[in-house]
Amino acid sequence: MFTKPTFENNLYMRIFRWLYIGFALNISFWVVNTPYTLTAMFLAVDPRNLLWFALALLLIGPSMISLLAAIDRFAEHKDIDPVKDFCYFLRTFAVRGFLYWLIGWLWSVIAIVDILFAIQFESGKWLVPFFLLLGMLSIALSINAWYFQVRNPKAAKKDVLRTALFFTLKKWPVSLLATCLFVAVFVALILKPQFGFTLFPVLFFGLLYLNLRKFQIK
Repeated sequence: MFTKPTFENNLYMRIFRWLYIGFALNISFWVVNTPYTLTAMFLAVDPRNLLWFALALLLIGPSMISLLAAIDRFAEHKDIDPVKDFCYFLRTFAVRGFLYWLIGWLWSVIAIVDILFAIQFESGKWLVPFFLLLGMLSIALSINAWYFQVRNPKAAKKDVLRTALFFTLKKWPVSLLATCLFVAVFVALILKPQFGFTLFPVLFFGLLYLNLRKFQIK
């Protein structure tokens, strides 16, 4: 007798289910980030538009920590209700995700402004790598804080930030790689919007999550 295919014993059903989860999480992520999606689609990448891009990125914190939490749950259970779980994590972590993001957002904006100012002078160009590193590490601090908060939901903000800062500096290559994956999603939305909307967030942030799993608190 033939056994009726089920999710547990049918590889194709699982693949389609996972594709649906990824697509639904991507859409949920970009819906929360509607200000950035509109800015990326209708404004040119130009220093004169820096303020608008910066303001549009303010909501990254709540959406990013919610997406990481959804990915973490999927990694543990191999299945989630993507929209429902994303909204649950958004309600749970939105405020902390926003506060952690303010650190990376503020210092990266300062770094970009300093870079734009420094490149106007011959001697100032030597400072560009320093400002770039400062901006990347500040974003890495926010990313690590999101991750440790997700992994430790009841941890106090000061403990999360202390742990995130420690690993940001101690494991700086891992932190910089996480920052590159993070930035790549928002650049991709500008360069390849068809993939940026449908594929890149879950794919790149999934890799980012696996990268962060290298952090082990002993």
